[in-house]
This record gives sequence, C-alpha cells and structure tokens, in this order.
Amino acid sequence: FLGVLVAGRALSDMVLTFDSFATASLGDYGFSLGVVYSIWIGLVILLYPLCRRYNDFKSDRRSVWWMRYL
Repeated sequence: FLGVLVAGRALSDMVLTFDSFATASLGDYGFSLGVVYSIWIGLVILLYPLCRRYNDFKSDRRSVWWMRYL
C-alpha cells in the first residue's frame, strides 16, 4: 500500500484485472532492484536492536516454561 503511494500510482493499480494483463499496463510497475535492496537493508538495521533485546529477554528468563513458546 505504502509503496503504491510513494511511487505515485493509483490504488486501483493494485487490483489485477484481465485488462491490466491484456494492455500490459503493469510493465513499469514496481521498484528497481537497488531500491528493494536498500529497503531490505534498512529494515534489517532497524529491526536488529529489537531482536537483540528480545533474545536477551528470553535468555534471562529460561526458568519460565512458557517463554519457550514465544
């Protein structure tokens, strides 16, 4: 959803119909590989501290039996 708005496309482009395949209007739809990799690396960098804290939280509470299931 956010990617469609950032790219400046209409929300109706997200609905696939026969006309969208027949007219090849989706030929330039999406982002380049460099943009996708940049977003992926940015998300990994942002989520790493959260994952570290969660790992430390679980490691400190090994005696709690139900923590194994989270």
